[in-house]
Amino acid sequence: MSWLGDLSMWLGGVLSWLFSMAVLFVVIYGAIRLALVHDRRHRARETADAELKKRVAAERAAQKRETEERAARRRTAAEAGGV
Repeated sequence: MSWLGDLSMWLGGVLSWLFSMAVLFVVIYGAIRLALVHDRRHRARETADAELKKRVAAERAAQKRETEERAARRRTAAEAGGV
């Protein structure tokens, strides 16, 4: 009968260990899923930010060109009027 008791103790230890490993797996799996979901959301925002930065850069370049053209026209007009 002692071998039955030993078997019972051994199975109890193995089942306890398996349960611990299952809990650990679920925790790690959940953490990875959460990180991936967060990363996907963050990447979508990065794409939108990059598009916005491109648009702003294009608008600033256009404004800078217009400002330079106005200054060049003023200089040309001032030179023509002063001559």
